[in-house]
Amino acid sequence: MLSQISNYQMPAFERLFKHLEPIHLLTATGAVTVSYFSLKVLGFIYQYFLKPSTLYRYQAVKSPKGEAPWALITGSSDGIGKALAIELASKGFNIVIHGRTPSKLAKAASDLETEYKIKTRILALDACDYTLDLDKPVSEVLGDTKITILVNNVGGISTAAKRVYDTLADRTGEEVDRLFSLNGRFATQLTRIIIPRMTEPGIIINVSSSSSFGLPWVQLYSGGKGFINSLSIALNTEMYATGRDIKVMAVTPGSVAGTPGFVYASGSYLPDTKTIAKAILNRMGSEWPVLSPWWFQAIQELVFVWTPPTMYKKLTANILRDMKGIEDRQLEQS
Repeated sequence: MLSQISNYQMPAFERLFKHLEPIHLLTATGAVTVSYFSLKVLGFIYQYFLKPSTLYRYQAVKSPKGEAPWALITGSSDGIGKALAIELASKGFNIVIHGRTPSKLAKAASDLETEYKIKTRILALDACDYTLDLDKPVSEVLGDTKITILVNNVGGISTAAKRVYDTLADRTGEEVDRLFSLNGRFATQLTRIIIPRMTEPGIIINVSSSSSFGLPWVQLYSGGKGFINSLSIALNTEMYATGRDIKVMAVTPGSVAGTPGFVYASGSYLPDTKTIAKAILNRMGSEWPVLSPWWFQAIQELVFVWTPPTMYKKLTANILRDMKGIEDRQLEQS
């Protein structure tokens, strides 16, 4: 019986494959490709121009003491962190400000309290100190306060190493440890401590970098940010798996004017810290656990994604070589 069915159906299969000429296969392949990229473009437009932020969810949270929700932002005395503190304070959040210099933090806290009529607390810790035990100082500052938004923003190179651009072989063992602490360890330890203290809903935003694709001469910074991306994906899944209403995401801004990161980066479309801070808050609610916060830099990231490996290697080597050359000349003149 089976052989009869097979023999009966065979002419139909032969007729089907006979009509699948190369031109038809190319047409079908083209249609699938166009559909795929069309969906990608539509998804991009929705993500960056149509999808509303879910910041309102966290604004509505009340602490156990009946206070407005608290946001803890690391590296918030300068750059993107400071801009995020201002944006969240303007939305009614109480702010825990983190940095290294107590006097600088006190000034920033006073300015926020005066301008936005909120409460602040100060967490003065050196994120480069890889021997630092965070548990006690964090507990002393927070007490029984619950955190609704944690922004792990602190990171960089210049505060942890004598040079921004250097080969791995030329970095000291001390610099390696400090750079890993600044760009990975500190955020991980703080997140470990804060998660049990978070409200639900809550959100953790890890400020990574587009350099996480891998760049020469800033290899430890790149590696640290790549770790932060993977950690964010893992923790976002872990929160879901354990039934906690805590979102974890990483944002990957490129060069930003007014930050101490890649000090010799430049460009006509270099955004300022306020632009990036607003973009980060606008990405709340994204289902992408890792994404560029600003639409223009998201397009720029496609260069990293779609460039063949050999071309990527040459492109990034040339760009970073030029930036390293500027630093070399600056050091020679100093």
